[in-house]
Amino acid sequence: MRIAHSSELENIKTAAGNLNDYADIQRQIELSQALLVEFQNCYCVLRLDDDGLCVVCAEGKNLLKMAPHIVRIARKLKTPPLCTTQSEKP
Repeated sequence: MRIAHSSELENIKTAAGNLNDYADIQRQIELSQALLVEFQNCYCVLRLDDDGLCVVCAEGKNLLKMAPHIVRIARKLKTPPLCTTQSEKP
């Protein structure tokens, strides 16, 4: 797993849900509130929240292969169990 460059953010456009969510995720990454990571062509945005390491969104075929790495990061950070977010529907 590697930290991806912000120019690779377009790889999560579909997973982000809509342009507003995409812009919010982009802002969080630019402010170092979230991190874009990549593993075997799967991209994932992670954010450390009060309730644990949060998978903001993920896109790509190898998410199941990436998952153990995400769990390992959470354990290393000694955070509560993983959380996930969902886009709000209007």
